[in-house]
Amino acid sequence: AALVADGRDGFLRRLDALADGRSTPGLVEGAARAGGRVAFVFPGQGAQWPRMAVDLLDTSTVFRDRMDACAQALEPFVDWSPLDVLRDP
Repeated sequence: AALVADGRDGFLRRLDALADGRSTPGLVEGAARAGGRVAFVFPGQGAQWPRMAVDLLDTSTVFRDRMDACAQALEPFVDWSPLDVLRDP
């Protein structure tokens, strides 16, 4: 489930609805398909900082290979490279 609220009271109302099995605006429920794989997770909580993966790109061939694969998979859909974005100061 995902909850969207603009404050504590709204969040608590949505949590109550979730616990009671009721639908309400700002509450989204769903189920993941079996066998699916996650490519990226962006928490949006401010835990990121510029160039945070550059050292890992430069020192881990496993990470670099996976990032190269992600960049290739995204290439038909975007006009930028995640590798360039990660290295951008």
